[in-house]
Amino acid sequence: MTIRNRSSGEADGTNWHHHELSAEGRGEFCMPWLLNEDGALKAKLTGLTVGASAVARPIPVDVRFRVPEDEFEDVTYPLIMLTQISVERAPEREHRGFVHIETLPEGVAAQGVPLFAEMPVPYEIDYQVQLFCRTVQHRTELVARLARFEFLPERFGFLTIPQDDTVRRLDLIGGPEMSAGRDSDGKRLFTATYRVRVSTELFLLGDPAPLPMVETVDLEVHPYIPGQPG
Repeated sequence: MTIRNRSSGEADGTNWHHHELSAEGRGEFCMPWLLNEDGALKAKLTGLTVGASAVARPIPVDVRFRVPEDEFEDVTYPLIMLTQISVERAPEREHRGFVHIETLPEGVAAQGVPLFAEMPVPYEIDYQVQLFCRTVQHRTELVARLARFEFLPERFGFLTIPQDDTVRRLDLIGGPEMSAGRDSDGKRLFTATYRVRVSTELFLLGDPAPLPMVETVDLEVHPYIPGQPG
């Protein structure tokens, strides 16, 4: 499900798998679809803190994607690690037809005329969201914060995509599952693992294109007589 977001604005502190991309760069060498959803989820969870008290400063929670070049030796804790698990078509949301498009993909301008396209193919993106904390108290605090409406609630979850000015559906489909272990240095790590699903769409046959508006309608009746020019 995709709805219009009446408020606009860029998400602060967002990068795309640690690569800073300009709008021109994204259009030239990468596909905004999927990258926009990744960046929006990272931005949604960025800015959390734990451990604030009258005698202690809050500890910021790092948020990053799990990519091959990331090593756990280089991270700080608490940490939220994101992993894109799957991208699958959502047939239960699929429709067919050539229709007027109101929600535009990134980089497509309205140009003051209606835009039309074959209805986009609906997809679902599944992510793993995993917390890593040094103490049980920090994990408990983060689990409590993430259960709130603005993060990963049991119902009514949402994900704002500023690039195309939409609000997507975000469903919590698993977790939090608690576990504990040790890192390579033998230090304790307390974890909580979630699985979330984000709705998205892809214009399979190209971006929406403008169609000329009807300027005049001829209502005069012209009889057709066989053998004579029409």
